[in-house]
Amino acid sequence: MPIGILLLGCLFQLLTINAKFSALRPAVPLIYLLGGLGAVFSSISGYFLSLSGDYDGDMVGIHQWLGISVSIVSLSVYAVYRTKIKETFLNFTAVFLIVLITLTGHYGGSLTHGADYLSAALKDNGKGKFAIPAIVNVQQAVAYTHMIQPL
Repeated sequence: MPIGILLLGCLFQLLTINAKFSALRPAVPLIYLLGGLGAVFSSISGYFLSLSGDYDGDMVGIHQWLGISVSIVSLSVYAVYRTKIKETFLNFTAVFLIVLITLTGHYGGSLTHGADYLSAALKDNGKGKFAIPAIVNVQQAVAYTHMIQPL
């Protein structure tokens, strides 16, 4: 949940660069607060989940610290948002937060789905063909069975 909330806050922040979206500005601090608190709770629950030992320790460590960084950055931006800080800094921070969230999400996906979860379906199966079979007649394709389930 905090990923979507924080990305919405970043999007609103970056949209406020354009004057026609200035009405979004008052919502940004609240979004950062809610997303930051969600990130804190996610970090805590993730820590307890990491104690199970079911995950790769190095990858858990990277994901954990990236998640903590997302919490700290988002709550810090909330704390300084109403000061006289320059918009340029807030916009830079929004972009930085997007990068942090992307990296954190990637490592989280690697933990839950495996290190090759983004490219597994595209790997060569040893016969010179990709793992997903080609659909010969698109008109006869069943969308879920032929395109989604193989992933």
